Amino acid sequence: MTNEGAHEDHPQRDESTNRKSVLFVDDEPNFLAGLRRMLRGQRDQWNLYFAGGADEALELVKREKIDAIVSDVNMPRKTGFDLLTALKASADTRDIPVIILTGNAENDLKRRGLDLGAADLLNKPVNMEDLTARVRSALRIKEYEDLLREQNAILEQKVQERTAALERSRQDIIWRLAKAGEFRDQDTGAHVL
Repeated sequence: MTNEGAHEDHPQRDESTNRKSVLFVDDEPNFLAGLRRMLRGQRDQWNLYFAGGADEALELVKREKIDAIVSDVNMPRKTGFDLLTALKASADTRDIPVIILTGNAENDLKRRGLDLGAADLLNKPVNMEDLTARVRSALRIKEYEDLLREQNAILEQKVQERTAALERSRQDIIWRLAKAGEFRDQDTGAHVL
């Protein structure tokens, strides 16, 4: 597993910057090395991580905040679909967009990938302009979804606060009405309370 961000290329992810982390998963070291070379121009925008298989990728996702994943579909032991299924099964990782790379042009693989929740699919050999455009698109969509989730959480908090305030107000009104009833009739007013 190689993290371009942890080596001399650039420092670890700094949350104050807008740099996104992208994980590339493939069992072919030469393919990952080629991606590493071709993506050098993206290092000012992305922290680049590389994993040689699904298990390695899942371990890395537990340790690092990954914003998007590009994974080969055909890998030994666990496939890219296995990785996708594991990511979608966890609340912590289900929102990470996954782009599946496949050397197969079979429609069944594409349909299966989309059914499992892949954000996009690309055929190998991959065109670098297409890959970077698709990753940028997936990152942009994830950013908007994250903003929506944050806004929904803020709205939910405000609704809870307002509901609590209304409940306190309702209790106060009931208390005041009971007190008013007691004030008018000393004998039976205490029963109202």
